[in-house]
Amino acid sequence: MAVSNTNVNLNASIASECKVVQTSNISLSAMMSNSTIGGITHTYAGQLSGTPSAFEKIGGSNNPLASSPNTAVTASHRSAMLSTPHHMSHAIGGYHEAGGGPGQ
Repeated sequence: MAVSNTNVNLNASIASECKVVQTSNISLSAMMSNSTIGGITHTYAGQLSGTPSAFEKIGGSNNPLASSPNTAVTASHRSAMLSTPHHMSHAIGGYHEAGGGPGQ
């Protein structure tokens, strides 16, 4: 899954690309962590979907964790993505592969 590295729209660029199944009240925290936050829980449709913290690769022009595209995501990167306040720019430029996941 590719996510653009500029002009991110929460629903169109993130929720849709992650295939979030939610009709209202999208929670950035719930989407990042796959947890129930304030009563909001997201589910993810299909194999090519999941939380930004489950990206296999990250990196890009405005990513503070890794400036090189397609950098392998480490446990430290995941921790930074899941820590509040959530910085969506930490996940921008990443993609999630079918059957992938944290694996760490």
